[in-house]
Amino acid sequence: CMHTRSPQALANVSPVTHAIANTLRRVVIMLVSALVFSTRMTTLGMVGSGLAIAGSYAYSAAKSADKARAAAVEVAETRAADEECALLSPPPPSHSGPQSESYLRWWRAPRSYD
Repeated sequence: CMHTRSPQALANVSPVTHAIANTLRRVVIMLVSALVFSTRMTTLGMVGSGLAIAGSYAYSAAKSADKARAAAVEVAETRAADEECALLSPPPPSHSGPQSESYLRWWRAPRSYD
């Protein structure tokens, strides 16, 4: 059931919140299992479980941070490409004075790039 609800939850919350909820879900499953099956957890078992939970959370947080960093790089590259295009294209014509009319004629004139 969790696997069918997970994409729905991820669409409504941030990836970090989803990772925290997933980690808490693991803790609850472990505690409920220990209570239902009357299993005593040794100190070593608790330390190991805590380490596994902490590692799972750290991995999820690092993966989310990596995705956010990649998205930021993509936005920066797109912005840089847009700025480069703006520098290479001629400025837009102004709509006043005789100079603007000659510029418009030049802009609309057919060009040969041979």
